[in-house]
Amino acid sequence: MFAMPKTCSRATRALLLFSILSGLSSCGGCLGGDGGPLRDAVLGEDVPEKRYKSPVVHVASSKWIGPNGELDIFGVALRREGPLVRWEVAFEATCGEERCEEHDAHYEDEFSDTDEGIIELEHVISPEVTEMEVDVSVYYVATNTENPVQRSGHGLRFTPHNRINDWQTIIEKPEDLETLPISEDGVFDGDLLIVGVHGLEDLSALSALREVHGRLQIQSNPDLVSLRGLEQLERVEGALSVGDNWVLEEHEIPNLREAVRVTFIGINGYGKETLRPVPSLQKADFLDFSGVVGNKTYAGFDALESLETLTIMRSATLEQLIINGNANLTHLEFLAIQENHAIDKLTLGSQLRSIDSLDVRSNFAKPPLQGLSTVEWMQNMTIENNHGLETLEGLSRVRQLERLNVRNNEDLVSLRGLHNLEIVSSHFEFVGNDNLPHCEVAKLEIRTRGDDARHWSKGLDCP
Repeated sequence: MFAMPKTCSRATRALLLFSILSGLSSCGGCLGGDGGPLRDAVLGEDVPEKRYKSPVVHVASSKWIGPNGELDIFGVALRREGPLVRWEVAFEATCGEERCEEHDAHYEDEFSDTDEGIIELEHVISPEVTEMEVDVSVYYVATNTENPVQRSGHGLRFTPHNRINDWQTIIEKPEDLETLPISEDGVFDGDLLIVGVHGLEDLSALSALREVHGRLQIQSNPDLVSLRGLEQLERVEGALSVGDNWVLEEHEIPNLREAVRVTFIGINGYGKETLRPVPSLQKADFLDFSGVVGNKTYAGFDALESLETLTIMRSATLEQLIINGNANLTHLEFLAIQENHAIDKLTLGSQLRSIDSLDVRSNFAKPPLQGLSTVEWMQNMTIENNHGLETLEGLSRVRQLERLNVRNNEDLVSLRGLHNLEIVSSHFEFVGNDNLPHCEVAKLEIRTRGDDARHWSKGLDCP
């Protein structure tokens, strides 16, 4: 998959977090063929029950218009069932408050590879254009219909850089980095947004930066090859976000030790199989991997000693996440594994013993529950709408839960893995697991709920 040459040089609290984390990815539902979370389309009137797997589509471009009118589009399409055919990109311009169709544009080309395709172009707009709506469409073959080509769209809106508040500094061109008000002891006050900057190849202008008292966002920079310049960075008081820098070759921030939130989004160097971005990270409240396309492994978190929330969401190519941590990393408040395609290995270190809330849902391949084999205590567990999950092996050390929800896992055939579970104190729900024997659920309910067993244990003739 990664043979493509580079084509351009350039807990209650935990439960409440779920609604926030569900919308974390900056690309929205970029994995989906229809612009929402990835869904399988029903195609073909003759076989309406057949569900067709639409391709993964990810567009890594920023939402900003460059200072010289540049708009960069970089997209990746990955085949899931039928072969890829071609792509189209349509630009619709607005000048002030009026549509100006004379500045519209249209590009199209065929994919050279029917399994994975790259969409890459730069379009320069006229100064009078103030907004550009862009629609990226991917055409592919559906295997269950005689109408061979279907389309998958992804909408973008480009506007000029717009500072929201006084403590935001938005970098528009590389030389802006050279005039940042960094104090003598290496501190920058405020949010620093390095997003969609053309001609920026590295961050060497930030070589004196030691702390950011705000958030640091490094995203969708079409020419960024290296994070060189961040060697002295030790602390980000807010969130650090690195994402969709598609030609990035040097990914490491070697001495970062602390940040409130660390997020890796989308494409950080297309085709780089293993990334070790923050090898010295010790403390973070949140660690997020969202919409990963083009990288197979994230690792190098061996120094981590404090983490509250870990999320792995909407990732197409991420196969393994290795977070060994140190001896102090024994507890997580919230772990979410959702809407991923390929992840089958999760390493959280032999010292992890407890998770307040586990949410595993809507994964398109068997989720890596084996990575939880050291966990002895949980408060809430939700296992919902997963494909390829036949058993719950990996959860065998868990003995007590407050809430257990297992819903709509079509391949689940056994509760093997919950054989040591002794108590479910509050809520016990099994719904829509069509291949799971009812008597196995009844036995688990009786064992863990005792006199409170109500639903599955009633009216069944079980041995």
